[in-house]
Amino acid sequence: MKFTDFIKSREDLFSNLEVALYKEFERSVLFRGNMILVPIENAENFVKRLRDSLLAVAGIEVFKDSDAGLTPVDISDYSESEASSWKDFQLESIRLSLEFLKIQNNSEKVFLEFTLIRESEWRDSEG
Repeated sequence: MKFTDFIKSREDLFSNLEVALYKEFERSVLFRGNMILVPIENAENFVKRLRDSLLAVAGIEVFKDSDAGLTPVDISDYSESEASSWKDFQLESIRLSLEFLKIQNNSEKVFLEFTLIRESEWRDSEG
């Protein structure tokens, strides 16, 4: 099944992804529109499991944007100032936003953007 056959819209993606991640992470994720909030305990393990879930749910491969083009997401690619000891981020949250990219061979890839935010900042942004 092609990605475009499986996912008809962004809402379908998040609906299916929510079910998969809810099952996988047992209520440790919050969904707000197209944003996913996850308390960080082991960011690297979370990213791997999220990638696996995306691939399983919709055949989506996750990449990160870089000057060299699209490359697989790797936590170690982030500078120390951005990552700053991931194990210290237990009170932090990761905000993920998914955007669709078309690449040369017309297959669809997903760009996964990472932004670390404090849970209190997330709640403050809700008003």
